[in-house]
Amino acid sequence: MSFMVPEYENGPFYLTDDGAIPVDAGAPDDFDGETASGWFCRLSAPGYMDATDWNGPYSSEDEARQAIRDDFGACDKCGNDLLETADRCPTCEPFTVVVSDRDRDPDGDEAPAVTLIVEGEGAAEWATRVHQTLGGSSWEAAGDTFAYNMQDTYPGCFDAWQKEMPDAEWDFGQASEPSEEEHATEMARLAAIHGYV
Repeated sequence: MSFMVPEYENGPFYLTDDGAIPVDAGAPDDFDGETASGWFCRLSAPGYMDATDWNGPYSSEDEARQAIRDDFGACDKCGNDLLETADRCPTCEPFTVVVSDRDRDPDGDEAPAVTLIVEGEGAAEWATRVHQTLGGSSWEAAGDTFAYNMQDTYPGCFDAWQKEMPDAEWDFGQASEPSEEEHATEMARLAAIHGYV
């Protein structure tokens, strides 16, 4: 349903055999049925005729919004599909990705690395369905925590990851990004260790 967005209307509706119709849209031909007032909701495709039937009436906008989530499995704000394992929209209710430096031997044969961690209800589905890979790495599960173990950091990598995963909140407070000079020095050191030079 992600091409459709929620619509809400508070007012009187004609109740017909074909569904509810807003009174301000005009009465159907030969209408002799009832009207009802309250909050109604539906999903519609902006610029197109595609739309679901109006649902309602509901006593409040909050109830109408919950109906969008319950009846269509869609976000009541943007219309995107909710995660199946959590009542959560991956776009409007983003997960926080915590980035932290990984311990390593500064004289060892591995590049500086960071771990990207996401936790919370629905994190598994988000990690495996919505964002399967990032920079060529894949998520690894550790209990309720899902993480990327990135093997390399480089100047500008934080910006690159945010562009690749724009619908996440990012916390870089526990991580460091190397400068151009630091990165060049580290790559030269590793190349010498591994015999690339």
